[in-house]
Amino acid sequence: MPVYSDEIRKKSWNRTIRKVILAVVLWVVAITRIIMYGSSGSAKETLVSAFNQIQLNEMSASIEAFGYYSDVYLSEKAKETFVKDIGYELGLNYCDIYTDREGDIATTGLIKNGKYADTEIKLITREEKISENVLESHQYLLITIDLGSNLDAAVDYQKVLKELFAEMEIDGDVTVNLTGYQEGRADLALKSMITDQLIEQMDASIVAQNRTEELFTVYAYTDKVDDFIKVSGKKINLNISAYYDENDDRTYFYVATPIINTDY
Repeated sequence: MPVYSDEIRKKSWNRTIRKVILAVVLWVVAITRIIMYGSSGSAKETLVSAFNQIQLNEMSASIEAFGYYSDVYLSEKAKETFVKDIGYELGLNYCDIYTDREGDIATTGLIKNGKYADTEIKLITREEKISENVLESHQYLLITIDLGSNLDAAVDYQKVLKELFAEMEIDGDVTVNLTGYQEGRADLALKSMITDQLIEQMDASIVAQNRTEELFTVYAYTDKVDDFIKVSGKKINLNISAYYDENDDRTYFYVATPIINTDY
Protein backbone atom coordinates (compact mmCIF):
# COMPACT_ATOMS: atom_id res chain seq x y z
CA MET A 1 0.00 0.00 0.00
CA PRO A 2 1.46 3.45 -0.91
CA VAL A 3 3.04 5.45 1.92
CA TYR A 4 0.97 8.56 1.20
CA SER A 5 -2.25 6.55 1.57
CA ASP A 6 -1.05 4.98 4.82
CA GLU A 7 -0.37 8.40 6.29
CA ILE A 8 -4.00 9.33 5.82
CA ARG A 9 -5.57 6.03 6.80
CA LYS A 10 -3.51 5.37 9.93
CA LYS A 11 -5.56 8.02 11.74
CA SER A 12 -8.89 6.70 10.49
CA TRP A 13 -10.41 6.88 13.96
CA ASN A 14 -10.68 10.64 13.40
CA ARG A 15 -12.47 10.12 10.10
CA THR A 16 -15.78 9.19 11.69
CA ILE A 17 -15.61 12.20 14.00
CA ARG A 18 -14.97 14.54 11.07
CA LYS A 19 -17.85 13.12 9.05
CA VAL A 20 -20.17 13.58 11.99
CA ILE A 21 -19.02 17.20 12.26
CA LEU A 22 -19.72 17.79 8.57
CA ALA A 23 -23.08 16.04 8.76
CA VAL A 24 -24.35 18.13 11.67
CA VAL A 25 -22.53 21.39 10.90
CA LEU A 26 -25.68 23.19 9.76
CA TRP A 27 -27.59 22.05 12.84
CA VAL A 28 -24.79 23.33 15.06
CA VAL A 29 -24.74 26.60 13.14
CA ALA A 30 -28.47 27.07 13.63
CA ILE A 31 -28.22 26.53 17.40
CA THR A 32 -25.13 28.75 17.64
CA ARG A 33 -26.84 31.52 15.73
CA ILE A 34 -29.78 31.53 18.12
CA ILE A 35 -27.42 31.74 21.10
CA MET A 36 -25.21 34.43 19.57
CA TYR A 37 -27.98 36.72 18.50
CA GLY A 38 -29.80 36.23 21.75
CA SER A 39 -26.90 37.74 23.65
CA SER A 40 -25.37 41.09 22.78
CA GLY A 41 -22.13 40.14 24.55
CA SER A 42 -21.43 37.03 22.48
CA ALA A 43 -22.46 38.58 19.15
CA LYS A 44 -19.01 40.17 18.84
CA GLU A 45 -17.00 37.02 19.46
CA THR A 46 -16.47 35.86 15.87
CA LEU A 47 -15.57 37.40 12.56
CA VAL A 48 -18.66 35.91 10.95
CA SER A 49 -21.10 37.41 13.44
CA ALA A 50 -19.38 40.80 13.14
CA PHE A 51 -19.57 40.64 9.35
CA ASN A 52 -23.24 39.65 9.49
CA GLN A 53 -24.07 42.83 11.36
CA ILE A 54 -22.92 45.23 8.64
CA GLN A 55 -25.70 43.93 6.35
CA LEU A 56 -24.16 44.01 2.88
CA ASN A 57 -25.81 42.57 -0.22
CA GLU A 58 -25.20 38.94 -1.26
CA MET A 59 -22.77 38.19 1.53
CA SER A 60 -20.82 34.99 0.93
CA ALA A 61 -18.06 32.93 2.50
CA SER A 62 -15.27 30.68 1.29
CA ILE A 63 -12.47 28.72 2.94
CA GLU A 64 -9.05 28.09 1.46
CA ALA A 65 -6.41 25.74 2.83
CA PHE A 66 -2.99 25.66 1.18
CA GLY A 67 0.29 24.04 2.18
CA TYR A 68 3.38 22.13 1.12
CA TYR A 69 2.86 18.34 1.17
CA SER A 70 6.08 16.57 0.12
CA ASP A 71 8.74 15.96 -2.52
CA VAL A 72 7.63 12.36 -3.05
CA TYR A 73 7.12 11.40 -6.70
CA LEU A 74 3.55 10.29 -7.45
CA SER A 75 2.26 8.70 -10.63
CA GLU A 76 -0.90 10.05 -12.23
CA LYS A 77 -2.86 7.16 -10.76
CA ALA A 78 -1.38 7.79 -7.34
CA LYS A 79 -2.31 11.47 -7.53
CA GLU A 80 -5.91 10.59 -8.34
CA THR A 81 -6.00 8.20 -5.41
CA PHE A 82 -4.53 10.91 -3.18
CA VAL A 83 -7.21 13.51 -3.93
CA LYS A 84 -9.90 10.83 -3.62
CA ASP A 85 -8.54 9.92 -0.17
CA ILE A 86 -8.66 13.57 0.87
CA GLY A 87 -12.20 13.83 -0.44
CA TYR A 88 -13.15 10.71 1.51
CA GLU A 89 -11.66 12.29 4.63
CA LEU A 90 -13.99 15.25 4.08
CA GLY A 91 -17.01 13.01 3.54
CA LEU A 92 -17.15 13.47 -0.24
CA ASN A 93 -18.24 10.64 -2.53
CA TYR A 94 -18.81 10.25 -6.28
CA CYS A 95 -16.57 13.16 -7.23
CA ASP A 96 -15.30 14.30 -10.62
CA ILE A 97 -11.52 13.99 -11.10
CA TYR A 98 -9.54 16.04 -13.62
CA THR A 99 -5.91 16.59 -14.61
CA ASP A 100 -4.29 19.66 -16.09
CA ARG A 101 -0.80 20.75 -17.03
CA GLU A 102 0.67 24.15 -17.78
CA GLY A 103 4.42 24.20 -18.31
CA ASP A 104 6.14 22.61 -15.32
CA ILE A 105 2.98 22.78 -13.18
CA ALA A 106 0.69 19.73 -13.13
CA THR A 107 -2.64 19.67 -11.29
CA THR A 108 -4.79 16.73 -10.30
CA GLY A 109 -8.11 17.92 -8.93
CA LEU A 110 -11.39 16.78 -7.49
CA ILE A 111 -14.64 18.74 -7.69
CA LYS A 112 -17.78 18.15 -5.66
CA ASN A 113 -20.76 20.49 -5.85
CA GLY A 114 -23.14 19.94 -2.96
CA LYS A 115 -26.31 21.40 -1.52
CA TYR A 116 -24.54 23.47 1.13
CA ALA A 117 -21.00 23.82 -0.24
CA ASP A 118 -18.91 23.43 -3.39
CA THR A 119 -15.53 21.82 -2.76
CA GLU A 120 -12.41 21.56 -4.90
CA ILE A 121 -9.28 19.65 -3.90
CA LYS A 122 -6.07 20.13 -5.88
CA LEU A 123 -2.75 18.36 -5.70
CA ILE A 124 -0.40 20.77 -7.43
CA THR A 125 2.93 19.40 -8.62
CA ARG A 126 5.80 21.68 -9.54
CA GLU A 127 8.47 19.84 -11.46
CA GLU A 128 12.07 20.98 -11.35
CA LYS A 129 14.74 19.60 -13.65
CA ILE A 130 17.84 18.90 -11.59
CA SER A 131 19.90 17.34 -14.38
CA GLU A 132 19.41 15.73 -17.77
CA ASN A 133 17.86 12.58 -16.31
CA VAL A 134 16.69 13.79 -12.90
CA LEU A 135 13.33 15.45 -12.33
CA GLU A 136 12.31 16.60 -8.84
CA SER A 137 8.67 16.96 -7.82
CA HIS A 138 7.27 19.33 -5.20
CA GLN A 139 3.71 18.57 -4.09
CA TYR A 140 1.28 21.17 -2.71
CA LEU A 141 -2.25 20.66 -1.44
CA LEU A 142 -4.97 23.25 -2.08
CA ILE A 143 -8.52 22.87 -0.78
CA THR A 144 -11.22 25.47 -1.45
CA ILE A 145 -14.75 25.34 -0.09
CA ASP A 146 -17.34 27.80 -1.38
CA LEU A 147 -20.13 28.16 1.18
CA GLY A 148 -22.18 30.75 -0.69
CA SER A 149 -24.47 32.61 1.69
CA ASN A 150 -23.95 30.08 4.49
CA LEU A 151 -21.53 32.34 6.37
CA ASP A 152 -22.18 30.80 9.76
CA ALA A 153 -20.65 27.47 8.70
CA ALA A 154 -17.29 29.05 7.85
CA VAL A 155 -15.70 28.59 11.27
CA ASP A 156 -16.80 24.94 11.48
CA TYR A 157 -15.30 24.10 8.09
CA GLN A 158 -12.15 26.00 8.99
CA LYS A 159 -11.70 23.76 12.05
CA VAL A 160 -12.19 20.64 9.94
CA LEU A 161 -9.48 21.68 7.47
CA LYS A 162 -7.09 22.64 10.27
CA GLU A 163 -7.52 19.19 11.80
CA LEU A 164 -6.90 17.56 8.42
CA PHE A 165 -3.68 19.53 7.84
CA ALA A 166 -2.50 18.73 11.37
CA GLU A 167 -3.07 14.99 10.85
CA MET A 168 -1.19 15.06 7.54
CA GLU A 169 1.57 17.17 9.14
CA ILE A 170 1.13 19.86 6.52
CA ASP A 171 2.43 23.28 7.52
CA GLY A 172 -0.08 25.51 5.75
CA ASP A 173 -2.61 28.28 6.08
CA VAL A 174 -6.40 27.99 6.39
CA THR A 175 -8.10 31.25 5.44
CA VAL A 176 -11.70 32.41 5.88
CA ASN A 177 -12.81 34.87 3.20
CA LEU A 178 -16.04 36.88 3.47
CA THR A 179 -17.45 39.19 0.79
CA GLY A 180 -20.44 41.43 0.17
CA TYR A 181 -21.29 44.62 -1.66
CA GLN A 182 -23.19 47.89 -1.58
CA GLU A 183 -24.82 49.41 -4.64
CA GLY A 184 -23.03 52.39 -6.12
CA ARG A 185 -19.68 53.94 -5.25
CA ALA A 186 -19.15 54.10 -1.50
CA ASP A 187 -17.19 57.17 -0.47
CA LEU A 188 -14.25 57.07 1.92
CA ALA A 189 -16.42 58.03 4.87
CA LEU A 190 -18.78 55.08 4.35
CA LYS A 191 -15.95 52.60 3.75
CA SER A 192 -14.19 53.82 6.86
CA MET A 193 -17.39 53.60 8.91
CA ILE A 194 -17.98 49.97 7.91
CA THR A 195 -14.31 49.11 8.49
CA ASP A 196 -14.18 50.79 11.88
CA GLN A 197 -17.37 49.01 12.91
CA LEU A 198 -15.78 45.64 12.13
CA ILE A 199 -12.56 46.62 13.90
CA GLU A 200 -14.51 47.64 17.00
CA GLN A 201 -16.68 44.52 17.05
CA MET A 202 -13.60 42.31 16.78
CA ASP A 203 -11.75 44.28 19.50
CA ALA A 204 -8.94 44.61 16.99
CA SER A 205 -6.00 46.99 16.80
CA ILE A 206 -4.96 48.44 13.44
CA VAL A 207 -1.44 47.40 12.41
CA ALA A 208 -1.23 49.05 8.97
CA GLN A 209 -3.67 50.77 6.64
CA ASN A 210 -4.15 52.66 3.41
CA ARG A 211 -7.46 54.50 3.08
CA THR A 212 -7.61 56.19 -0.31
CA GLU A 213 -9.99 56.06 -3.27
CA GLU A 214 -7.45 54.04 -5.25
CA LEU A 215 -6.47 51.62 -2.49
CA PHE A 216 -8.52 50.92 0.61
CA THR A 217 -7.13 48.16 2.81
CA VAL A 218 -6.65 47.73 6.55
CA TYR A 219 -4.57 45.15 8.43
CA ALA A 220 -5.31 44.52 12.09
CA TYR A 221 -4.77 42.09 14.95
CA THR A 222 -7.31 40.68 17.41
CA ASP A 223 -7.09 38.15 20.23
CA LYS A 224 -10.45 36.76 19.09
CA VAL A 225 -8.74 34.95 16.20
CA ASP A 226 -6.18 32.26 17.02
CA ASP A 227 -4.21 32.32 13.76
CA PHE A 228 -1.93 35.12 12.66
CA ILE A 229 0.94 35.93 10.35
CA LYS A 230 3.87 38.22 11.06
CA VAL A 231 4.81 41.11 8.81
CA SER A 232 7.86 43.15 9.83
CA GLY A 233 7.61 41.53 13.25
CA LYS A 234 3.96 42.56 13.75
CA LYS A 235 1.05 40.14 14.14
CA ILE A 236 -1.79 40.36 11.58
CA ASN A 237 -4.94 38.22 11.52
CA LEU A 238 -7.66 40.50 10.19
CA ASN A 239 -7.70 42.09 6.74
CA ILE A 240 -10.43 44.40 5.44
CA SER A 241 -10.53 45.84 1.94
CA ALA A 242 -12.99 47.71 -0.28
CA TYR A 243 -13.04 47.97 -4.06
CA TYR A 244 -15.37 49.78 -6.47
CA ASP A 245 -16.26 47.94 -9.68
CA GLU A 246 -17.37 50.46 -12.26
CA ASN A 247 -18.69 47.71 -14.57
CA ASP A 248 -21.55 46.80 -12.25
CA ASP A 249 -21.52 50.02 -10.18
CA ARG A 250 -20.98 48.26 -6.87
CA THR A 251 -18.56 48.67 -3.97
CA TYR A 252 -17.30 45.28 -2.79
CA PHE A 253 -16.07 44.66 0.73
CA TYR A 254 -13.64 41.84 1.49
CA VAL A 255 -12.90 40.61 5.00
CA ALA A 256 -10.57 37.73 5.81
CA THR A 257 -8.53 36.09 8.51
CA PRO A 258 -5.59 36.08 8.58
CA ILE A 259 -5.30 37.97 5.25
CA ILE A 260 -7.28 38.24 2.01
CA ASN A 261 -6.13 35.66 -0.54
CA THR A 262 -8.83 36.09 -3.20
CA ASP A 263 -8.62 38.25 -6.31
CA TYR A 264 -10.35 41.63 -6.28
